[in-house]
Amino acid sequence: MAALNAGRHGQSVPLVQRLSEEGCPQARLFLGLMYVEADGVPQDCSRGVALIRGLADAFYNDAQVFLGRLYEYGRCQERNLGEAYRWYAVAASHPIVSDTRAKARDLRLAKQVLLSDTEAKAGDAAALAWWRSRW
Repeated sequence: MAALNAGRHGQSVPLVQRLSEEGCPQARLFLGLMYVEADGVPQDCSRGVALIRGLADAFYNDAQVFLGRLYEYGRCQERNLGEAYRWYAVAASHPIVSDTRAKARDLRLAKQVLLSDTEAKAGDAAALAWWRSRW
């Protein structure tokens, strides 16, 4: 844990992997980001994105925001502002009030001005459909 807290992620990989395998969502998200960014592990986009997407699909709000960021910046995904907007909209409509939900709302609004009205409406509709498909 000392290595992780000190930012020496390469030394903390075994701990993060173990916690991820034990089902800790924060560790799983961190491990996914480590694979995306090649931070302490070799870059493995498919593995990193799969970990993050799995958490996003399991209602983990932080993962929903990070998945949006992957699309926004084109990290291990093709850059797609519409898809980023959709994931920010999903995260912004999360039923649990949190700082992450507020951040997602701000990110969604910032991307909305870059999209056409049609694209923004499609993103909002896709976010609503995502939630409906899970309830």
